[in-house]
Amino acid sequence: MGLRNHLRKILCAALTGAALSSGAALASDHRESPEAAAHPGSDITDYYAFVNPNDPSKLVFVLTVNPASIPSIARTYVMDSRSRFVFHIDNNGDYRDDAKIVFRFSKEEFPPSVPGVGIVPGQVYNARFTIGSDSFNVEGEVTPFSQQFPEPPAPIITESHGVKVFVGPCNDPFFFDSVDSFRVLAKVQPKFQSAQDRNWGSNVHAIVVEMPSRMIYKNKPLNTWTATEELNRAGEWKQVQRQGNPALKAVFIPEKLRYKFNTTHPKDDPRNFRAVIADQLVEVFNVQPPDIARYLKLTVPDTLLLDPTKPVKLGQNGRTLDDDIDLMFWFNLDKPLAYAPGQLDGVPANDVPSRSVFPYVAPPTSVPN
Repeated sequence: MGLRNHLRKILCAALTGAALSSGAALASDHRESPEAAAHPGSDITDYYAFVNPNDPSKLVFVLTVNPASIPSIARTYVMDSRSRFVFHIDNNGDYRDDAKIVFRFSKEEFPPSVPGVGIVPGQVYNARFTIGSDSFNVEGEVTPFSQQFPEPPAPIITESHGVKVFVGPCNDPFFFDSVDSFRVLAKVQPKFQSAQDRNWGSNVHAIVVEMPSRMIYKNKPLNTWTATEELNRAGEWKQVQRQGNPALKAVFIPEKLRYKFNTTHPKDDPRNFRAVIADQLVEVFNVQPPDIARYLKLTVPDTLLLDPTKPVKLGQNGRTLDDDIDLMFWFNLDKPLAYAPGQLDGVPANDVPSRSVFPYVAPPTSVPN
């Protein structure tokens, strides 16, 4: 009976925390709902937008999918051939895209076995760039990956029409103690205390696009976001997921409203979700009105702002691969639940450094001999 009561207390605490945390803790958007978990190849885990650190005339956009990919079964992770992956860019402030990049992928192709390599199935992609009234296509290969590789493969980079594209596996650039997050919000423990990157050693697939700023920047900050789409029974492409800012959906949109959030558009966020997010800020984090206003200004509508003329830093302008998600939750950094003053979770950096050149994402974690 004692064990049963103990388990009941844990369950009640977990359910209370789940109600407070909208059914998910601070884990960016890694499998933030059962629907997303069922389609990992089209599950948007994170989105980044920044200026090329070596050439300020170029912009970089990164979308990741296939969360928590395990290196020992790397061969099983592919880009979903039934989905479209879309980068949306608004350059005049009306939250409607003025430029759009749409990726589609082939099914896996099985080439003949190569001596010393074996059979490594691959995919190809088509990326349709539509910028105002102009459009062009970029086609290339997805960098293949398999657990048979003791070392990560070299990235396959396609250059065409002035843009660069990479699609393939990489070490997950998102770093956070998501386990402690669940435990804190479920009131199982009072604060972050482990300081462990729970995505350590796991991979994702990334779509990375680099393009000249002049193609899309019109002297106004860019509002950018990503989405995935699937064909419905009528043969029409319908949006099934979207993301601008990290963790907004996973933390502040209740489970019952996530389908609506995923299938609507940023321009409608003020009407649909401003009040919801404000309420969650109070309930989950006890945020006070001045900070509520600051957060809502940053995240509603849910687009990632990128001004190419200013420094890039999450919570202010864009998001780099090295930005700590703590910056999105500044109102917690000196509160009792934080790991330490100025550090929400005690995880300051990713386990693998990002590349300094295109495609910027770190090589995937492989299984060594």
